[in-house]
Amino acid sequence: MAETLAGTISEMSLLEILKLLNSGKMSGRLQIANNIGKGEIFVRQGKIIHCATGTSIGEAAFSNMLGWIEGRFSFETNVDAPEESVETPTDQLLLDGARKMEDWEAIKQVISSMDLVFCLSASSSTGAIKLEPEEWQILAQVNGNRTVSQIVEVTNKDEFSVAKILFHLHSVGLLEKVEKPATSARDTINESFFKEIEDELSKAIGPMALLIIEEVIEDLGETREAFPNDKIAIMIEKVCNEIDDEEKKLQFSQIMIESIKKL
Repeated sequence: MAETLAGTISEMSLLEILKLLNSGKMSGRLQIANNIGKGEIFVRQGKIIHCATGTSIGEAAFSNMLGWIEGRFSFETNVDAPEESVETPTDQLLLDGARKMEDWEAIKQVISSMDLVFCLSASSSTGAIKLEPEEWQILAQVNGNRTVSQIVEVTNKDEFSVAKILFHLHSVGLLEKVEKPATSARDTINESFFKEIEDELSKAIGPMALLIIEEVIEDLGETREAFPNDKIAIMIEKVCNEIDDEEKKLQFSQIMIESIKKL
């Protein structure tokens, strides 16, 4: 075994490395590692035949690693793959990867480093923003202290997915970059915030509002008296899903986003 290629994926992207291995019809193992995890891609005559990370294998692992924008890589020749987990032709994988990298170029204009920190924008108007469940999950982790890398780790999602959502939330004015992370953050939310949720939810669904809120809090394994700040967005998303009327759901969502920004 011999290491023939090594460096950082911030200087040479994973896609560029794989194109190089493909054109050279090389065989061996490409290893990638960053502070999130480690991954391996095996090639035979330049064709991708097996991919694996700590949480996935095959094309899912390939897609995951393609979204990593920081880390180190090394390629060793003549290392056999333990199995063949990739069925899609390499040309198609590289083509799909190129499209993904186009999105990355736009995202990196805002998220230039995984050490970047975001917070909710206190001054902007959210307008008619409708957040999807995955966006609520990411928003729940934004507290003015967590880096993008830490949000990736907490949510167990790939860097690209997290960065794409943060980029979108920043683009619509919901998030802003933090120049200097806060030294501390409120650990729990107060009763007045729960009262506001209850009042607004009652307008949307009626007297069942209190029961639904209590059930959601219990499902999250928390109590109303000591509900953690970093679960607010998840709670709001779950409560919001109990509203059948789409117009009322959107209105409730907007009011709650504005309330979260004031905490």
